[in-house]
Amino acid sequence: QRVELGLALRAQFESSKTERDATIRVGKIAFLVPFMSKYSNSAECDAFGEIEKCGTPAVPYLLKWAKDPRGEYSGTSRSHLFKLDDLAFDAMLKILDDETAYWLKIPDELGLFEWVDQLPETEKHCRSPHHLRMMLHEIRGMNLSAANKERLQKHAGLKLLDDVLANHPRMKPEKTPMVEAHQILRDIRAGKFRKD
Repeated sequence: QRVELGLALRAQFESSKTERDATIRVGKIAFLVPFMSKYSNSAECDAFGEIEKCGTPAVPYLLKWAKDPRGEYSGTSRSHLFKLDDLAFDAMLKILDDETAYWLKIPDELGLFEWVDQLPETEKHCRSPHHLRMMLHEIRGMNLSAANKERLQKHAGLKLLDDVLANHPRMKPEKTPMVEAHQILRDIRAGKFRKD
């Protein structure tokens, strides 16, 4: 029965890939993602790879999944979204706005003897320093136009977070992912992108 399901999913997936209109094609493949994800990791990877190939029409789908930090496809969809480079720039800024807003609230929520890497994972605290590091790493790797690089360097949330991480020791404990996240953040603000 599992083999039959896999064959049926593959047939529908291959059929969806033949749709010439990228807007229609991405909708068909996005519909299949939950089923392909449950079937196997490789099937999910194939689906997201094809969604990315759809270009601009893929952005709303990838953004919707990526903006849910606890979502099943959050990290995967974000990675594929950021690979669209300038096509996804405005969408990336929406994700970055959410991320920086989250971290800027944390200093006021830390207990007297709490450090950022010790926060329990809850609905409220659903991100981690590792999550921030990975996101900034992916943003630094985007192949952006000079104009968009300049806009990113001037991002208000990045500036404020840079100040917080520089001046609040409990937000950046030694030998934690937040140290590297802060360095990547500063690279971005200095215009040092990985593909330059």
